[in-house]
Amino acid sequence: VFDMCQKFLKSGEKLFYSSLPAYTEALKGSVKRSGLKRFTGEMRYYWMDPSGAMEVGNDIVSARMRQKMLTAKVENLLQRTAEPAAVAASLTGAKWPEEHLDLGWRLLHKCLAHDTIAGCGIDKIEADATQRLTDAVSLGNLVLKQSLRHIQSRIDTSAVGSDAIVLTVFNPTPYQRTDTVTGYIDVPRELGWKSLALS
Repeated sequence: VFDMCQKFLKSGEKLFYSSLPAYTEALKGSVKRSGLKRFTGEMRYYWMDPSGAMEVGNDIVSARMRQKMLTAKVENLLQRTAEPAAVAASLTGAKWPEEHLDLGWRLLHKCLAHDTIAGCGIDKIEADATQRLTDAVSLGNLVLKQSLRHIQSRIDTSAVGSDAIVLTVFNPTPYQRTDTVTGYIDVPRELGWKSLALS
């Protein structure tokens, strides 16, 4: 692709991968900043083209961050925990939870329309989006719990004594991690434990 694009560039120009920080530093080094105008404050200036359309909706001030945060939660839940767990469970014989995942994704996508995700609609739109997203969270958690339960049931714990409790920690990422995990264990009173040891 680079070779194809290169032939459209002028002599001495080169196309290459870079990054935003590298671009910013290169821009600072090539621009005479002393002659540039300085603007501060909220940038709400807009230009109207001959057809009457504005580049910036000057009357749109709503952000609805709670809706955007819930949207991010659903995206992370479906992509990074529920689906990976469902894949792992399916590799050990579980049925693929197609209906639950498909419905969860459909509910999420209904909340990604331009004015909905931008939070610039009426309150009713946010209420509807919140309900859909909340339902998607329920579906994602259902898939996650069922998948992890299936995986857990396939782990051979025959070497563990009857007076022990098995604690399984799942890593949904495709790489090794050394994070600290917080867990809550219900210890049956009938065991009469006075102390606890991890092994």
